[in-house]
Amino acid sequence: MKKLILPATAFLLAVAAAPSMAQDTLVSRGDVAMKPTFESLVSAMTNAKTTNDELLKRQTIVDSNLVIVDAKPLLEGKGEEMLKIQQDRSKGDIKLLQEILEKHGAVKARLKKESASPDVDDIIAAELLKDGRIQLYYIKD
Repeated sequence: MKKLILPATAFLLAVAAAPSMAQDTLVSRGDVAMKPTFESLVSAMTNAKTTNDELLKRQTIVDSNLVIVDAKPLLEGKGEEMLKIQQDRSKGDIKLLQEILEKHGAVKARLKKESASPDVDDIIAAELLKDGRIQLYYIKD
């Protein structure tokens, strides 16, 4: 058991202590109070059901309330395999999130403004920020 705990602990400490080199370029539009991290992405995926329930209650989503984040830079050296496991666990929630977002024209229009031109199908997680905005994480294949 100690063999498993020590590498996992070392991994978590390394992730927390690692400097964020490319995080200034992760969000292409809008100001973010807290820069997105690998941990915030995993947290968003873990809380997907609650987020989806909240998004279902919203009649409209406006462009100015969206923060779009390319998740690929967040993954570099920090657990691509862990993200794949989380995606497999959250398949149903991710699909529901994409269906919810597909119904809002502002989301599709906002995604088209991104340099990577992600689609709603590229969205893997959403996070409700304290200021009322919605942070959407995508991975463009």
